[in-house]
This record gives sequence, C-alpha cells and structure tokens, in this order.
Amino acid sequence: MKITDIGVIELYAPCPESDRGHDTAFSICLIRVNTDSGLMGIAEIDTIPSIANAIISAPFRSSKQCGLREILIGTDPLELSDRWHDMIEQTSLIGRRGVVMHAISGIDIALWDLKGKALGQSVTQMLGGPKHNRIPGYVTIYPLGRCPDDARRKIDKALDTYNPRGVKIAADRFWHTDPDLAETLIRTVREHLGPDHPLMVDAISAFDTVEDVHRMLPVLRECNIHWLEAPLPLDDIDGHALLKGCGLPVGVGDLGLTVPLEWRPYFETGIVDIAQPDLSHVGGLSGLVKLDEMAAKFGCSRIAPHGWNSNLTLGANLHVLASRDTLELAEFSTSNSPLRWQVTKENIPFDDDGYLCPPEGHGLGLEIDWEKIEQYRR
Repeated sequence: MKITDIGVIELYAPCPESDRGHDTAFSICLIRVNTDSGLMGIAEIDTIPSIANAIISAPFRSSKQCGLREILIGTDPLELSDRWHDMIEQTSLIGRRGVVMHAISGIDIALWDLKGKALGQSVTQMLGGPKHNRIPGYVTIYPLGRCPDDARRKIDKALDTYNPRGVKIAADRFWHTDPDLAETLIRTVREHLGPDHPLMVDAISAFDTVEDVHRMLPVLRECNIHWLEAPLPLDDIDGHALLKGCGLPVGVGDLGLTVPLEWRPYFETGIVDIAQPDLSHVGGLSGLVKLDEMAAKFGCSRIAPHGWNSNLTLGANLHVLASRDTLELAEFSTSNSPLRWQVTKENIPFDDDGYLCPPEGHGLGLEIDWEKIEQYRR
C-alpha cells in the first residue's frame, strides 16, 4: 500500500459575535490521507486551516524544508514511526514546533486511522488494548459570565442537556482585575453543583503572575477544585515552578505545547501534575506515545488530552484514555458551532452515569458525513 495524496479540507461556519474570540469550532481543519488501495484515513487538527494547507501543499525547497505531501507521496502508510520521523526530519529548518507540528499531528492521526482500518483494529487496540470500556466525561462552560444567576443557569443547562460526570469553568480576564467577583462565581458554582461533583477551573492564562494565582488558591482549595488548568502563560516556567505543592493538581500544556521535547523543561522542573496535550499539536498519536514515555520518566502518570471541535477529536481522545491505566476525565465540547455536531455521522453521547464510550469500529471508528460538510467547505 502506498500514499497517493494528502489533502486539507477547510470548513467554516458563520460565527455569531457572542462566540467570536473563544470558540474555535466555527473553523475546522480536516486532514485526509489517500492510498492506492482505496483506504483513506481522516483526522482533525485545532489550527488555522489555511496555514495547515500551505504547510502540507508546499513544494520541495530542500531536504530540511519540504511540504508534507511531497515527503509522503509514494511511501508506506502503515510504517507509522518511519512516516513520523520523515516529517519531523524533513521540516526541521521550518518546523519542530508550532503550526508545522499541527499539520504533522493531523497526518499522523489520519495514518493511525488508516492503519486501524487496514488491520481491522481500533485505535484503542493499537495503543495496547482497552483498560476501560467507558470514560467519565466533563463539559466546559465558557464564558461563565459575571452574574451568579447566569452561572447557575449555565450549570443547569449543561447538566440537563449532557448529564456529565464533571464540569469545568473557564476564567475570564476580569478574574485578574476583580478577584472578589471571581471568588463569588467559583463559590456559586461549587455550591450549586454540590460538594462531590468534580469541578475543574481553566484559568486560560487569565493570571499574569504567580502572585495572582496564589491570591485565588484559598478559594480553589476550599471549593475542592479537581484540577487547575493553564494557570499561567506557558513561557513562565519559573512561575509554574512556584506552584509546586500548592495543594491542587496543576494541568499544563493545552495552550500551545507541541512536540514532546518542548515539554521536557516542564517535566524536569516537576511542575506537571497532569499533562494536557492536544493530540493535534503534540505530534498526533505517535507524539502522544512519546510524550507518555517522557512523562513516565519524570514521574507524571496523569494525561488528560485537551478536546474541542468535533467528534473526531473527542473520539481520538477517548481511544487514548481507554488505553491508559490511570482513568481520567474526558473533555466534551459543548460548542454552538454546527461543525461540532455535523462532521461525523456518529454521535458520542453521555450515558446515564455521565460516561462516554470510545467509538466502535476500526481506526478512529468514525465516518465523515460528506453531504453535511459540503455546505461548510471552502
């Protein structure tokens, strides 16, 4: 079997002003890998679609500066490790980090999907087999708003609509300037959920300094926050280090870390309680395997992938979580974008207990609804 083409499918849905700036699911980038056997692999990446398209379609310039399609045409798609290293090596002068890794990640995930279809195995099986048949899920509420009554209404809507095991609230920038209101909102949500419902806080770098975070720690600890995600700008490694032993698990990585080597300083300083890679940034499933090995070397056993956009991302994350010894919560996107819900023919619903099941079938186990997405294709 040989790769015959790699394509980018750019999808755009009209984005209302209320969602602009925080909901990326209104523009989605799909990656397809075609072969001479007729089998095709598909994946999704969380990036600017037109930039990914340029990286994949670029012509050959040198042995270290090459478009990804040029690298892979005519090669064996089943040799996943070889293809991953080909892409890394032959983009080394223009890549190794950033958006080039996004494109590499998408192709890698599509190759795993393709190989699973060729072998008659799911991605979970390819990762070593299932350790869990279902995964507890959580929904992210963003924006939470400024009013406690609004926060309660949004919590009620999420619980009634999805029945998740957990809830994550995302900070707004005003948490930095009005910590009293932020504390009120956190307490409101905890009281409304009750004491035992898993509640996470995603700071989304709302805080500039570790002092800003320390100011919020008492209420976060008192409200039994399950984890604190993205507490500081990623480049503030020293600030992250000062959060060690803060009494809360700290999640790191979902706001931009890519290739596993980029994670190394964070593991070396012991600041990662929970690694939160985005599969479409870290190098795909192959990159995730390498990140897992690195995390284990530094004593980090918890990996909870970032997940937004469509069921392609959710399905890939569920396969990863199902294959791991440590059971973590899976992020379930509640985006208002039609692309969140219409890209695949399958739905991935919560069961009565708030759990999600990995898609059945080979590869990712998901089928693209080509008729639906044509109306959004550019």
